[in-house]
Amino acid sequence: MSFYGHNIRYLKPRDGVLQWADAVARDATTPVFLAKPNSAPIPVDVDAGDIALVPSYLPFSDQYLLTAGRFVIRGGIDHRGKMVDQLPAITVARDGHVTREMLPVRLKAVLDGLATGGGDGSTRPTAAGLLVIYNSSRAQGAGFYVSDGGAVKRVWCVPSALSGDACLLERLEVSPDGCQIAFVAQTDYPKTVKIIRLCSSAREK
Repeated sequence: MSFYGHNIRYLKPRDGVLQWADAVARDATTPVFLAKPNSAPIPVDVDAGDIALVPSYLPFSDQYLLTAGRFVIRGGIDHRGKMVDQLPAITVARDGHVTREMLPVRLKAVLDGLATGGGDGSTRPTAAGLLVIYNSSRAQGAGFYVSDGGAVKRVWCVPSALSGDACLLERLEVSPDGCQIAFVAQTDYPKTVKIIRLCSSAREK
């Protein structure tokens, strides 16, 4: 019998569930299927171990975020017994099509060049492009970046006279239209919620 958190992930009722037959293996892929009422299961090109406990629905793209991307600068992440320097942000469309987005090569090169002791971060899709969150100091490239079509723009924690300040946050949320982000910066006291608009007027629907 299937149960929540074991071999099934619930989507919206209209979209069915993501399901797999076996326990997730550490060193091998576990096939996943999209199951909808009165339809044959659809194979999904993703490993069960890469799916979050609760996939998030993204209204702006009509997709589900299966897992946010992760990366480290001058370090590694243990993924199925292998060390890698990044994992992609993975989304799945309602028809089962999977998209993977990696940290932009040009941005990774910039961060590699700035980092002295390394750092880590995450990525997630927005309507403006891939949002990159990097935790470190200003001088080492910390902050938020948006990557779209090869262009990369730094949108928070830009260089300043306070170059030694850390740029860390407690929580981040993307608006339903994918054009704004809200977060709490750990450097602020008293703490306040910051809101940044990512989209140009041409992008907004």
